[in-house]
Amino acid sequence: MAIPPSAIKSASSNFVWASVTIIIMGLAPLEGLVSGAADYTAATNKNAHCRGWLVVDFDGTCTARDTTPLLPWLACVLQDRGDLLEERMHMFRALEEEFLALYSRAKQSICPTKMSLDEALDTLDQASNEVTAKVSASRILQGLHVTPEEMRTFLQNEKTDKSIQDHVQLLPECISVLSRAQQCNWNLGILSINWCPALIHATVLHS
Repeated sequence: MAIPPSAIKSASSNFVWASVTIIIMGLAPLEGLVSGAADYTAATNKNAHCRGWLVVDFDGTCTARDTTPLLPWLACVLQDRGDLLEERMHMFRALEEEFLALYSRAKQSICPTKMSLDEALDTLDQASNEVTAKVSASRILQGLHVTPEEMRTFLQNEKTDKSIQDHVQLLPECISVLSRAQQCNWNLGILSINWCPALIHATVLHS
């Protein structure tokens, strides 16, 4: 299933609404980056008091492009529901625009001299929470609930649309930089608002 690149462009490079995903990364010898509760437990139980943390974003930090606008398309492909693609993409863009409008109004309503940091952040969260609830109710991302292994197999499959593969490319040297940090005994984590943890695992933790 091919889609012109213009169909997956976000209305704004600062599009940020989504559920927060926190992934702890550990380094398995000679196997690259992996993740999981066991790695986190081992890291925190062994010299955790003397190890620093490096926490990085995913979209636009590890990846060359923001993968968020790709997700409705990815969900349809994984579900084999190409018949729903146009409808889902249209709804996703509409919700994206609604979020941007709500977020802009929320920023304008913040008064630094009368609000605490917590109150300001709560104000911004309201816009995100409102649209996130609508995304969940719409089920336009149904199909993303796959395992990291299934996602990795899909992305590496020669039959997968090359536009999808190109859209999730990592920035040059991303893995080597993160690996060097772990070799220096840093704890590493990915803190992301991406809707699809399996995509993070498949593109970064299993690269």
